[in-house]
Amino acid sequence: MTEPTLLSNELRARIHSARALPSPPIVTAKLIELGDNPHTTINQTIDVLSTDAVLVARLLRLANSPLYTGYRPTENLRQAIVVLGLDAVLTASLSPTLINDRTNATRLSPAFRKQRWTRSVHAAACAQHLAEHVSGVSPSDAYLAALLQDIGVQVVARLEPKTYDSVPLVSSHADLVVAERDELGADHAAIGAELLGFWELPERIVDAVRVSHDLGGAGRRSCRRSSRSPG
Repeated sequence: MTEPTLLSNELRARIHSARALPSPPIVTAKLIELGDNPHTTINQTIDVLSTDAVLVARLLRLANSPLYTGYRPTENLRQAIVVLGLDAVLTASLSPTLINDRTNATRLSPAFRKQRWTRSVHAAACAQHLAEHVSGVSPSDAYLAALLQDIGVQVVARLEPKTYDSVPLVSSHADLVVAERDELGADHAAIGAELLGFWELPERIVDAVRVSHDLGGAGRRSCRRSSRSPG
């Protein structure tokens, strides 16, 4: 088990000020703001989403996927939001930004990046599936938290590009943590949570990422089902 670590003020300042770090697209940033407002209406959500045709197409495709076979065919954005809920809409908006971070290609080898991408996608799918069978845990929260749990690896690679040079491709997560703490004094869970908090993602998601390698169950408690939905 890896204990969560605290960040120094110096490292926190570096994360906040680094210009090369990934950032959510403007539509996602607006969705995050709407998601934290309990009075958000479906019309407000539609107004924001309607400015991104690619995202609208992705949401319609998702709403008509086998994951939602119990619903009637989705033909427009309003129907898609009702079917998916705001949490899933936020997840769909964030996922491509975090997974397809091509600006980081020069700092991580293609094989390492593929390994991280595969792990994130598989972890997210497994977390969602498990949450569907656990009372009181939001599947969309579980998916998003699992997808984001290793975003800190990208941050570490930006701040200290040589951190993972000595880490073999076939290695345990503990090897990553050792390298990260040697270079920065903190691991990618704590660093990733700091970035997500700076983005103003929901606190429960930030907390889940921060304790993502704590096997004591804190991550599960952070993803308790939210009553938030557009309406």
